[in-house]
Amino acid sequence: ATIGADPAATAGQLRTLAALSRDADADVRDWATFGRGQQCEVRTPLDLRTAANALLELAGSASPPVIHLAGHSRLNRFGLTRQIAAYLGLPGELILPIDSAAAPGRAPRPRDVSLDNSRAVACLQTPMLTFAQGLDLMPRWSGL
Repeated sequence: ATIGADPAATAGQLRTLAALSRDADADVRDWATFGRGQQCEVRTPLDLRTAANALLELAGSASPPVIHLAGHSRLNRFGLTRQIAAYLGLPGELILPIDSAAAPGRAPRPRDVSLDNSRAVACLQTPMLTFAQGLDLMPRWSGL
């Protein structure tokens, strides 16, 4: 089937690609985003409130350990932006993956800057949250 030949079929094909772009398998995600999803930088975002609580807890420790403060969600910019859109009640299908490395004048960056938070989880009482849990701590904006 060719995308664009039949509007109803095209809509179904685009929904399928959008669903596959969120697949748990990285190879499936890369195929569904035409290889562009792999170009997005991967990170482990942490909300400000959790980071502040963890830092306060570490500051009160007699000998704080060396740890990575990071959230539990390993996301690329595409996945992160889609979750923000969903949080705001906006259609995630409008968010398209791009090759951020191809932006003119942009300094090169590693594709994966995610951090392992297992030591933080083991030694802190402050829970490291998923990205969705961090979003739930934020006030909901109206008028969007």
